[in-house]
Parts: sequence; C-alpha cells; structure tokens
Amino acid sequence: ARAVVPLAFATMPFENGRPIADTVLTSVFTPCLGICFSALAAATLGTLRQRQQDIRTQLLQEAILVETLRMPLKKLFNASPHSMMRVQVLLLAYCRMVQCNSSKECSHFPRLDIMELERRCMLALLAVIGEVDLDLCQKEASEAIVYSRVVGYAQSLVNQISSCAAKRASVYLSGFPTVHWVILVLLAVVIPLDFVVLAATSKGTNLELFD
Repeated sequence: ARAVVPLAFATMPFENGRPIADTVLTSVFTPCLGICFSALAAATLGTLRQRQQDIRTQLLQEAILVETLRMPLKKLFNASPHSMMRVQVLLLAYCRMVQCNSSKECSHFPRLDIMELERRCMLALLAVIGEVDLDLCQKEASEAIVYSRVVGYAQSLVNQISSCAAKRASVYLSGFPTVHWVILVLLAVVIPLDFVVLAATSKGTNLELFD
C-alpha cells in the first residue's frame, strides 16, 4: 500500500501548483459551489417575488371587500346617523391601519401591534352590526327577514376581510431564517475566493498573487 501512493504521484504531472487540488477545485468544488449558489439565489428571488404578489393580491381583495361592505352598512344604518358614523370611523381606522402596515411611514411601530388594531376594528364592526339584531324584533316580519339577510351578508363580508387580513399577516411574518441569509452570503464570498485560489495554484503561477 505504501508503494501505491508514490506510484500514483509519479504518473501525474507535478510542475507548479498542486495537481490533485487543482483537479478537485476545477471539476468538483467550484461547480458545486456555483450550483448551490444559483439554486439558493433562484429560490430566494422566487419566494420573495411570490411573497410580493401574495401581499398585493390580499390588499386588492381587502379593498374590494371594504368597498362592497359600504352598501349593506349604508342600508342597515341609514336611519341611524350615530351608528353610521361609528361604522364609518371603524372602516376608516381599519383602512388607515392597513395602509400603515403596508408602507414605511409607520415602520417604527411593531407590525404585530398594528395587526392587533386591525383585528379589533373588525371585532368592533361586527359588534355594531350585531346590534341590528335587537332592532329587528320591533319590525314587521317581512321587513325583519330582509334586514336579517342584509345583516348576514354584512357579517360575511367582515369575516372575509378578516380572513384576507390573516393571510396577509401570515405572509408578512413568514420570512427567511437568519441561517438562510448566512449561507447565501457565505456562498457569495467563497465563490470569488475560489477563483483566486485557482489562479494562485494553477500552472505557471504561485502564491505571489496574495502579496
């Protein structure tokens, strides 16, 4: 076995540089680094792009649902200016919280606190809509049936808005772990260093490149 190693080196060109290291670096190590970096970078960019699309989709759905909710609320509280003002203030506060959460103007506020305020706005809006059920007992049967359907429709819209907000919150909170970015940065640094090592150990060169 001891005679095999000198025999193996004797059959290889041993000029400048390291023959085995050069072969491993050029045929195995460098391609593996490039493949890992390209795959990880592509996955990162694809995930970030999909995340932005999901956020835009949820925001558009919420805007459509909020605009649709205005009509049944107007029908329910048209005869009660005080209640109408309450629901308008709640909707305006919710829209303001969504805008604040989706922009950088309120970046100094914790995102979780803003999401909690959004949830409380929707709960308060459901409570105001629920007060209509008490007034239905004093109406005629036919009119009570119509109003009950409008109440159910308004409550379903509020629930859909809350569902969209929950999906948007999950997208905001589902980021990459720290180790993902560490590996990506290390690969980005190692690949150029690998080419420097190849240049320093290739045929006809030496470590004077590092001086």
